Amino acid sequence: MTYYSACPHDCPSTCALEVEKIDDNTIGKVRGASEQTYTAGVICSKVARYHERIHHP
Repeated sequence: MTYYSACPHDCPSTCALEVEKIDDNTIGKVRGASEQTYTAGVICSKVARYHERIHHP
């Protein structure tokens, strides 16, 4: 299931995000929302790898 969110970083782009939810405690890929016209689905590499940072052992 995909949820929509906004980037928590304080930068001027204020990217819209698509966050994949695997289960109640696990997120999957984080992508830029392609429908968002300002950034056209592009997000920085820090946010794109959030799922790795959150679930890193």
